[in-house]
Amino acid sequence: MSGLVSALSIYADTLGRAMPRFPDDTMVGALMNYIHTPTKNFQPMNANMGIVPSTVRRGGPRKTRYLAAARHAEQSMVRYRASIDWLFAPATTPE
Repeated sequence: MSGLVSALSIYADTLGRAMPRFPDDTMVGALMNYIHTPTKNFQPMNANMGIVPSTVRRGGPRKTRYLAAARHAEQSMVRYRASIDWLFAPATTPE
């Protein structure tokens, strides 16, 4: 995913635009936040629900909480994607 984020950022830069941060409540945003937060003892990490900010109260079955968090993240990504529509517009070619 970091490769895709890098590619999108580079493409946005070629368009003269800044790439907005991914929402922190999504796995992509949480991973980007994790690797960009300075720590004394950085440890590489795979995607996991422990780094995503909690959007639901503690308690109840883990599967239910994770499903709620995933649905919330999906809605965030839909809004995010709509906000960067310019990034996916057809490229114009010089004549």
